[in-house]
Amino acid sequence: MIKFSSTIAFQHDSIFSPFKADEFEDAIRWAAASGLDGVELVISDYSDLPRFSLLELRRKLDDSGLLVSTISTGGAYHREGLNLTSAEETVRKNAFRRVCEHIEAAEILGSKVTIGLLRGVGSKTNLSEERKWLAQQLTEIDDYAARHGVGVLVEAINRYEVKLLNSLAETVHFINELEGVRSVKVLWDVFHANIEDRAFCDEIDHHIDHIGHVHFADNNRSFPGFGKFDFNGILSCLSKNKFDGFVSFECLNVPDADTVRKGMKGFLLKAQECLFAE
Repeated sequence: MIKFSSTIAFQHDSIFSPFKADEFEDAIRWAAASGLDGVELVISDYSDLPRFSLLELRRKLDDSGLLVSTISTGGAYHREGLNLTSAEETVRKNAFRRVCEHIEAAEILGSKVTIGLLRGVGSKTNLSEERKWLAQQLTEIDDYAARHGVGVLVEAINRYEVKLLNSLAETVHFINELEGVRSVKVLWDVFHANIEDRAFCDEIDHHIDHIGHVHFADNNRSFPGFGKFDFNGILSCLSKNKFDGFVSFECLNVPDADTVRKGMKGFLLKAQECLFAE
């Protein structure tokens, strides 16, 4: 059965969270009251998040009836410049270690780990070498994740933001080329897919076995319903193909955060009606 979560700022503020990091308690109450099954936590680093804090967080979420769908990791790229395909070997090694820390945290939280911009944005002049670095890094990450029982999600991101792994098909092919991969799947974001992929349902039909997580935002990256996408159609295709992972809201606070907060419960009720009608 499809489950729903929303991006929530936990450590640092995020443009995709309808609550600031210091409003985390309010965010948890809102998520539970809105009918969400879980939250997608924005975590950059673990300097101020010891293991016991993560255990306390897990208990707090359990008490609220919420799961952690994924750890969103892009903050390390934005704040520190860490990425897996940097021309600087030290940066690549530090990025790898950070992903391992995310995997260890995900084991505690019972979640998956996303790799979006943390993989790097790519460059026109060194793309071939960057693809080799990424393949090597993901192979090692896959091994580490498998030993911890954690799934890793590589996001397909549109060509205007990154130079490598833009479409769902390209990302699936890249992962399939990794030898013995066990724990890596694709994070499929409909905002990026609208730029790079074929018809949504065609992509779902062809690649459902490789889709481990889905991001929802409308075509203008607003909250669903303030753009042009047919979300019920997307949910129907996912359900028809027996997708049983998380659909998570990673949208801008457009029109505003209050609209997102107030609109979530209604959207979820309509989504459930759509799914139960299947």
